[in-house]
Amino acid sequence: MSSTFSGFDIARKALSVSQKAMDVTGHNIANANTPGYTRQRLVVASVEATGIQSRFAVSERGAVGGGVEAVTVEQIRNAFLDRQYWRENATSSELTARSEHLAYVESVFDELSGTGLSNALAKFSASVQEVAKNPVSPEFRTNLVQNAQILTETFNHAASQLLDKQTDLDQTIAAQVLQVNDIAVTLADYNGQIARYELSGQRANDLRDKRNALLDELSGLVQFTAVETGEGKLQVYIGDSSEPDNLLVSHTTSRSLSATATLANPLNSSGPNLLAVTWSDGPSLDLSSGSLKGLFDLRDGAAADAIGLPYLASQLDELAQGIATAFNIQHQAGYTLTNPSATGGNFFSGTGAADLAVDAAILADINTIALAGDPVTFSSSGTPDALGDNVNALRMGDLFTSQTIPDIGSFSGFLGTFIGSLAIETAHTDSRLSGQQILVESIDQQRESVAGVSMDEEMTNLVRFEKSYAAAARLVTAIDEMLDVLINRTGVVGR
Repeated sequence: MSSTFSGFDIARKALSVSQKAMDVTGHNIANANTPGYTRQRLVVASVEATGIQSRFAVSERGAVGGGVEAVTVEQIRNAFLDRQYWRENATSSELTARSEHLAYVESVFDELSGTGLSNALAKFSASVQEVAKNPVSPEFRTNLVQNAQILTETFNHAASQLLDKQTDLDQTIAAQVLQVNDIAVTLADYNGQIARYELSGQRANDLRDKRNALLDELSGLVQFTAVETGEGKLQVYIGDSSEPDNLLVSHTTSRSLSATATLANPLNSSGPNLLAVTWSDGPSLDLSSGSLKGLFDLRDGAAADAIGLPYLASQLDELAQGIATAFNIQHQAGYTLTNPSATGGNFFSGTGAADLAVDAAILADINTIALAGDPVTFSSSGTPDALGDNVNALRMGDLFTSQTIPDIGSFSGFLGTFIGSLAIETAHTDSRLSGQQILVESIDQQRESVAGVSMDEEMTNLVRFEKSYAAAARLVTAIDEMLDVLINRTGVVGR
């Protein structure tokens, strides 16, 4: 009789496990389109036979197992693919941030729009050639001043746009630091919830999905290393090594980053300081990749092999100062149309692209433009005697074709190299980003093939578990029928 009733227990366990398996399958189907969901699987194990300590116990050789039991519900996830995704996504996000902001900077120097520096410089050059044909013409002199102002305003606008982009990058850095801090606090909170839930011996799979989604988000901001200890405690380190100084999250506690305006501004010495990002408790922060690093590199890059706003601004200033210095020197060698004629003063004023301007004296009186090679004499009626003296105007025109301008070589050559380096850097970044996005997408697809829900597979499992449930139910019926025969139809015939 005991073996018969143990059959009921086996059937009961089979019914329970089959029902649980169908519940898990239903949960997978329900969350097939839930972002970040990882498919789950019921882990089962056979129950060993229970020994009975009596002289009537079944021998160990003929013992029948105790059925089946549900061990846990596990996630189907590949930790290696997760780590690979986080690392490559950090690089992709870094390149994305750099590409997006470089595209804006490149538009500031858009040479195809007809409003760029090349066009402004060409118009200024043409006006110098025109005024040389008639150096005493008020119209030609006015046109020269107007085109010089267009050139200076183009420099001013470009410098202003770089400064605006610097402010935008600084604000974006501040926002992303807050994001990192918020994610760190939330991760620590999830860690606590997971630990409390798993005290029962069951896996907190849905909470782990939420935590993994946060880690995916964090990987876009900074590269990190995640380590889960043997006790199930998660530790997250910023960077590619598990150094104590880089610890962001340690189980239920988290550290935060601090953004303080302590860095001198390379684009505007009189402007506000830029943000420096460190750990709130003091140590400096080392970023290896991620969108934050991309923002820092573009905001602070000051070298030709690490092009950023300071490098672009310095090149712009160098060109503006080169043009201003060359023209001022040549302008001072000529003579004005004022009566009496005098040597010229500065044609341009300012110290760089941001404040480059046509000199105030020229704006006040176009006759102070020194186009003559010798002093201009005037008749008794006040009319200039040397109407055709355009020697200094021609020399000023020669500056546009000169290859020996101090510091910059030539106007057009320096500008071409400057714009070209920006275009090459933008194209190189875009090319790297394109390849990196393909890699990230490939890894994500591999993750999805492992962790994602396949409706075909789940429907197959549903049929399989349904049949298992029906078979277990049939076992209950069979045992019931056996007992009915044994109890109700079997007996000793009376006398």
